[in-house]
Amino acid sequence: MLPAMRLAAAIFAVLLGCNSPAPSPTPASASVTASTAPIPSGIPRDPIRVEALRDAGHYALDGDGLLQLIGLATAGELPLRRVDDGVEVLAAAPGSAPALLGLRAGDVVLSLAGVPTNAPDLLLRIHPALREGRLDARIQRGGAEIVQRYRIDDALGRAPLGFTSDDLRSNVTEEGEGRYRITRSAVQHLRDAPELLAQSGRFVPHRGSSQEVVGLRLVALRRGSALGVLGLQDDDVLLRIDGQSLDDPAKLVTALEAIGDEVEVVVERAGKRRTLHYRIAP
Repeated sequence: MLPAMRLAAAIFAVLLGCNSPAPSPTPASASVTASTAPIPSGIPRDPIRVEALRDAGHYALDGDGLLQLIGLATAGELPLRRVDDGVEVLAAAPGSAPALLGLRAGDVVLSLAGVPTNAPDLLLRIHPALREGRLDARIQRGGAEIVQRYRIDDALGRAPLGFTSDDLRSNVTEEGEGRYRITRSAVQHLRDAPELLAQSGRFVPHRGSSQEVVGLRLVALRRGSALGVLGLQDDDVLLRIDGQSLDDPAKLVTALEAIGDEVEVVVERAGKRRTLHYRIAP
């Protein structure tokens, strides 16, 4: 498949591959039963290479892995739903397709290449942009509109990156067993570009003896990645962050936003619990 066609199929599937129609107005007198269907995680089964470029809001996508996104979309495994203005992102847990693409929970994708995402002939109208292997997405986020730009790159190793895991390593100091010092600027970079964590590996729900979700297991950790720099290891189970249980991948994003001067992470490693301590310094 040609690169432009892979980009077309993948981006179209990720942003439009949701099955929920735009909600219809409900009369005030009508009774409403809340849906109990779980929101899909959107986490790919195998790693997908997506990297944030040096310019904010610019992303390069690895063509070979993008076909996975089509599978997630067609299987209804993406946390998206159609709304009146476009396509809403319901969740963007670390390692999920939306997070890899720089999207956040609550984002509404309004247009692609200047064409509204609710246009019935969207794919036809954005074809000229897709032939170039580039696509701009206009997104509503927190009351403001932003633009994110995507391009396909089958040789991401040559892409000029912004804040990388190597940059993070120079801002993290191990002060003792399980104790780390992180500069506040590095924390801010991780907040601004959570895809750096999303590219490190995948978090999957870990169930206890009663089959309830008790934590998040880290799998497919990439060597030298951001999570590795922060002292995590493949097959670690994250149980709590600052006392908050991690029974939902979305809570990782919430915890990152709420970081103060010190952070404690309880993990289970090789069957034993241990606590990792992080001190945020200027």
